[in-house]
Amino acid sequence: RGMVRRAMGEMTSAAADFMELASLARECEQVETEAKALLHAASAFSWVERQRCPETFERAVALIPRLQSELLKAHVRAYWGYWYSRFLTWREEDEQACERAIEATKQAGHRALLSMHVARQTYYLCLRSEYESACRVAEEGSWLTLEAGDGFDYLYCLFYWSWALLHAGQLGKLRAVLRTATDVAEKNGQNLLAALLSLENVWLYEQALDFNRAHDLSERTLRQTGAGQHET
Repeated sequence: RGMVRRAMGEMTSAAADFMELASLARECEQVETEAKALLHAASAFSWVERQRCPETFERAVALIPRLQSELLKAHVRAYWGYWYSRFLTWREEDEQACERAIEATKQAGHRALLSMHVARQTYYLCLRSEYESACRVAEEGSWLTLEAGDGFDYLYCLFYWSWALLHAGQLGKLRAVLRTATDVAEKNGQNLLAALLSLENVWLYEQALDFNRAHDLSERTLRQTGAGQHET
């Protein structure tokens, strides 16, 4: 249920579902299920209760010594590292953890986890201004997330792909990717990601010197997000 709510952008309800699952898993001493639930809860909290995001991730990281699966250990460490770099500070070790998780998922043949970490690798490439590589990885990630049936991470890939395309000066391709991403976000009721994509469209209008449309879209997005309860 939590995954469905996450896919629909209902982050408060999704976080509650995941925390309930983590609590039940802890009572039953199902440490791997608890770790996975905490990761999903922390991700949902990042949108609506950001102060709870780091502490929830830290609970998952604290479980690493008790995990039997090396793949899951790599997954937990890399997933936490991505959010750490976003909300706290950049650390090269977090990018390296992402690379190790990608290698581990490839070796294990775990396509769903692979798609998740490939999507986030694009973020690190954008920070390094390696935009051509970021475009290539984001396109690969978009196909992997579709294969895995993960609409949320599919939109993540398209968001970072758009970011990379903008900085690479590929404005024509950027328009096409943003159009696809916005259509998917709106059809799925993903208002949070739709708002972020709108801001990328604002950026595109600014680059095209269409300041009136940039201003109008900014105002509209601000009104929409101001009515919500998310923080990102």
